[in-house]
Amino acid sequence: MEKFTTNLESLDSFRNNFPDTFTHIGSTSARYFNNNGLFFQVEPILVHQNVVGTDINTTQIAKLSETFFLLGTSVGYRLPNRLGVIKFQVKNLLDQQFIYQNEWFRSNNRELNPQFYPERTFFGSVFINF
Repeated sequence: MEKFTTNLESLDSFRNNFPDTFTHIGSTSARYFNNNGLFFQVEPILVHQNVVGTDINTTQIAKLSETFFLLGTSVGYRLPNRLGVIKFQVKNLLDQQFIYQNEWFRSNNRELNPQFYPERTFFGSVFINF
């Protein structure tokens, strides 16, 4: 597989030019639920992406090919009588570094939720049912 690299300055101008992006994502998950309320999930994800566009600084065709593997996991507890759920989740558990092109990385609007996180990220949530 051919892998094209570029410097970060060139990558920024490349991102702003809205290149053609072709992405293939393979994902599966395994879940375990125990009768006492504990649960566990592991989710491996394989991503392959080809990006082709014009670098606005040099007006040359720029190509980027990236393949990366991410691992996510979560552990939680379902409260008795279905009163709620407490959950702890880790995305990009292996802290895999990658270059991924989508609208979140091309935008200054950080209110969009990214599909993949370029660093290890921890989440906690509590859901209460009344």
